[in-house]
Amino acid sequence: MRRADEIMENREDSGWHNRICYALLAVYFLVMIFLFPFYMTEGYSRIGEDKYLFYRNVSLPVLGILGIILTAALFFKRKKGIILNLYRQMSVSDWFAYGYFLTVLISYLLTPYRDEAFWGAEGWYMGTVTQITFVLFYFLFSRYFRCKKIWFALWMVSAAAVLGLGILNRYSVCLIMPGEQTTVFISTLGNINWFSGYWAVIFPIGMMMYWNSDKTAEKIFAGGFCVIGFLAGTVQGSGSAFLVLAVMFILLYALSFRENRRLYAFLELNILFAVSCQLGRALRYIPSWENNYETAIGRILTDSGLTLRIAIPVILFYIILRFLERKKEFHIEDHKAVGGIVIGSIAVLFFSYVFFKLSGNGLTGFSLSGESEIFLADSWGNGRGAAWNVGISAFRSFDWVHKAFGIGADCFAGYCYSVPELAEQMINTFGRERLTNAHNEWITLLVNFGLTGFICYFGLFVSAVFRFLKRGMRQEPQSGCCNGISDSVFCLCAAGVLAYIVHNTVSFQQILSTPFVFMLLGMGEGMIRQERE
Repeated sequence: MRRADEIMENREDSGWHNRICYALLAVYFLVMIFLFPFYMTEGYSRIGEDKYLFYRNVSLPVLGILGIILTAALFFKRKKGIILNLYRQMSVSDWFAYGYFLTVLISYLLTPYRDEAFWGAEGWYMGTVTQITFVLFYFLFSRYFRCKKIWFALWMVSAAAVLGLGILNRYSVCLIMPGEQTTVFISTLGNINWFSGYWAVIFPIGMMMYWNSDKTAEKIFAGGFCVIGFLAGTVQGSGSAFLVLAVMFILLYALSFRENRRLYAFLELNILFAVSCQLGRALRYIPSWENNYETAIGRILTDSGLTLRIAIPVILFYIILRFLERKKEFHIEDHKAVGGIVIGSIAVLFFSYVFFKLSGNGLTGFSLSGESEIFLADSWGNGRGAAWNVGISAFRSFDWVHKAFGIGADCFAGYCYSVPELAEQMINTFGRERLTNAHNEWITLLVNFGLTGFICYFGLFVSAVFRFLKRGMRQEPQSGCCNGISDSVFCLCAAGVLAYIVHNTVSFQQILSTPFVFMLLGMGEGMIRQERE
């Protein structure tokens, strides 16, 4: 009886402050998904500044109010050992997040670029304050937010409008500020990299919702979103989107060998992708609807019948499997070995392709402290080779203190342009453009926060993905509990976080994607805590 009383007393939603915190976080989440993506004051010319100021001016007051509420709750409770209990209840992901928080603070204390490190580089603003808000919202969402599928559905509604505007922009239709529209800017998010970063967090959630749902209405809703998302990812102009699509399809294929309905959903997603590409092809025939910025693979997918020719055998295979299942002659669980062989073959082909692609572009092999200076040819990946080389060289030039804790939040450019050899390499590749990161989040983290920050940040993301997928793919799914938790919601969080990791191997932290992924991390962690209660 005493144990039951303790559980009820410690439940996250048992106190007045918990209910207030949940309500405030719910309003904050709605503001972030419905208002933030559309906010701009002076068009594309200062959209990065506008987005950051919106985030800062909304987030800091919310954090301040929540801080006052929680401080008051601690004062009134006055429970002995409450702080110690908070530490005891921390998960492995919590500890990584806490470690990253401390590293950010230490990095700020050690940086010689104190002014830039506080708010961040101009136009980018991924400074110490911003990093701290990310971690604080992770902990707040994991403790006080009640994650349900409806929150993802609302986000998908808003995102469908954002992505839809991006599709129209790519076909030279400008509904918002047509006088300022250029091929570089897209939708209401800014440049292509910012658009693809936002897309990479939300769209995989839609794919996972469709794949993991057995409710007709939910599949129709998610399927419609997938058609928009597939087309937006295909035509938006950034090659990083195809990397995300490849990893998501491989992941869903690997997970589909558990039951028939999931394999069918995987095949249906392939068909929806073909439908999206053919829709993009049809849009080309509308007078004046010309695609104004596209990748080579995007043009192939939306300007030919390739996906249609691939979809036809997929549809036939799908029909055959359905027929065999009706005769009770097909159970995908019996063919896991075949799935393993196919996944292994794909992995070997993929890594072989990457190795030979890099080998042909200057890959020499390197170490963080060795003699080799060149990782990739500077021209590789639209200049990413130079950015990666500079980032690695910068890290190797640090003393042991800065190797451990980095040069400071958003101080990549401040340091690299202060070293003549690195500055020359950057100027030769990017000219007057000031590169504020390595276009690889993990290399940028090494420079800004050192090995400690890299390990904590990477550990947070990787541990979260594994823990979310482990619960989302249980052999005996928990359809719900007293808190309304569903295993499928864990999969939604895992999809968004994993896609962010993949996307940012060739991209960067930015205000339109990183805040959302930290909220996703907190939402998934919060569900794990709810289950334990």
